[in-house]
Amino acid sequence: AQLLAQHAGRTMQSVDSSLRLVIAQYDKLRGEGRTDGPSLHQLLVQAKQDQPSVRSMTIFDSRGLLIGDSESPTPRQLAIADRDHFRVARDNPAAGLDISVPLRARVDGRWTIYLARGLRDIDGNFIGVAVASVLPEYFANFYGSFEQIEGLARIALVRGDGVILAAYPQAENEIGSRFQRLFP
Repeated sequence: AQLLAQHAGRTMQSVDSSLRLVIAQYDKLRGEGRTDGPSLHQLLVQAKQDQPSVRSMTIFDSRGLLIGDSESPTPRQLAIADRDHFRVARDNPAAGLDISVPLRARVDGRWTIYLARGLRDIDGNFIGVAVASVLPEYFANFYGSFEQIEGLARIALVRGDGVILAAYPQAENEIGSRFQRLFP
C-alpha cells in the first residue's frame, strides 16, 4: 500500500512541478510578448515530454478559452470556464494545485483527471490557468502490475473527499464515484 501511495504522490508532485515550470516560463514569454503560436506550443510540448503520466498540457485565458496546447500548434476551440478546476483557480488566488474529479474530456469523451494552477499577473490579477491532463488509465495500468499478489482484489486511487480517481480493475461506473457508496 505504501508503494502505491508513493507512486501516486510522486506522480502528482512531478506534474505539479511541471505546471509550476510552465507558469514561470509562460510569465517569461508574456514579458517578451511571445505568448502566441510556436513559442507557447513548444513550451507545452517540452513540459509534456518530461511527464509520462500527462496526456496534454494546456493554457486557458481568463475567460476559459484555450490559448496554448501541447497537442496542436493551433489551439483547438475549447472552453472550460464552467469546470470546477477553472473556477477554483479564478476565484481563489491562494488555491495552489487543484486536482479535479475525473471528467469526460471535451475533445474525445475519455475520463480525465485535470491538475490545474492559476495564472496571475504581477498585480495578482487572474489571467488564466495552466492545466495538465492525466488519464486514470495511467494509474490503473500501474496498479495492474500488482495483479498477481494473492488476495488482492482491488486497488483504487481515492481523493481526500472520497472520489475515486482511478482503480484496477477499472470499472466504467466507478470513475468519479464516491468511495463510500461503492464499498459500504
